[in-house]
Amino acid sequence: MKEILKLQYSYLFNKVSAWFLFLMISIATVGIVYASGFTSLYGELDIDRTTRLINYQMESYLLVKFILVVISIFLSIQGYYSQFTKYHLFFLQKEKGKVLLGIAKQTAIMVVLSMMFIHSVIVIHLSGFYLTPYFQFEIDFFIALISLYIEAMILGLIGSISIQIIDSIFSGLIPLVLFWVTEANATYEEINQSSWLKTLYAIVSNAIIYQNKFVLLYDIIHYGLVFLFLWFLNLLIFIWKDIK
Repeated sequence: MKEILKLQYSYLFNKVSAWFLFLMISIATVGIVYASGFTSLYGELDIDRTTRLINYQMESYLLVKFILVVISIFLSIQGYYSQFTKYHLFFLQKEKGKVLLGIAKQTAIMVVLSMMFIHSVIVIHLSGFYLTPYFQFEIDFFIALISLYIEAMILGLIGSISIQIIDSIFSGLIPLVLFWVTEANATYEEINQSSWLKTLYAIVSNAIIYQNKFVLLYDIIHYGLVFLFLWFLNLLIFIWKDIK
């Protein structure tokens, strides 16, 4: 299993992928620091702390979400598009090789995303605490950040499932469209007035701002279960699907 994981990491971190991930994490870091408003005078930042805190949380949240979703979909394409995975045939010669490969593949993607997520959360809090007078730890925002990570994983899994079924690199557009729809309809009133939006939000853990607070339509455990369901579904499809 260790050897398979090493193979996955070396594959995910090829030269192109490494530069892409470095670019994404650099954009996230610079964007978060800039969103803190550190270039303004300290006295200016001390005025209307509540509004500045909400703006900083929103800007950093949306930036990190977009980057994590893009990375998740990128890794899904890298990991499951048939034209990029010819080495899979080697594992058919081993007992349980395909099962171990499927688990290792999803584990590797989760680890890479987790590293990006943890880095972003640390930067958000360090920038807030050390560069601004208004930042404070809020459990609602922290839960929203966790839901952001789960959302990126869910959309990545939807992308992985789509790619395996359709076998087209353009399958990555499906989770991007879902991401765009949730962002374009991210108000409490719109969601409550639409049954299909409620259904979509039952799958995608997109936190929304309601009365100046980050809220989820369902609790974090619900979205954790959605993630687990898609994780096992993706694995089963990978195991049952013929390798090309």
